[in-house]
Amino acid sequence: MIVVTRSARKAVGTGWRAWLLGVVFVAVMALLFVIASVMLGVAITVGAVLFIAVPVAVGSALLASLAISVASSLRSKATTVGGD
Repeated sequence: MIVVTRSARKAVGTGWRAWLLGVVFVAVMALLFVIASVMLGVAITVGAVLFIAVPVAVGSALLASLAISVASSLRSKATTVGGD
């Protein structure tokens, strides 16, 4: 038996209607649990990927900047020596 009170009026559900309402409630709760679990899994996965990818991207950018700087420095020395 399910009793719902709204605006001082009671609505009583009994029999197959109460069972149907209970089954729908359990199904909705199970669906929400599955959705929440999937969202949590996606959030953890994205966080882990970013936790690895961001430092790798920063390191790669630093190495590329260093390589460009060294190449530019070597090029300017080679031009100076060749120009004499």
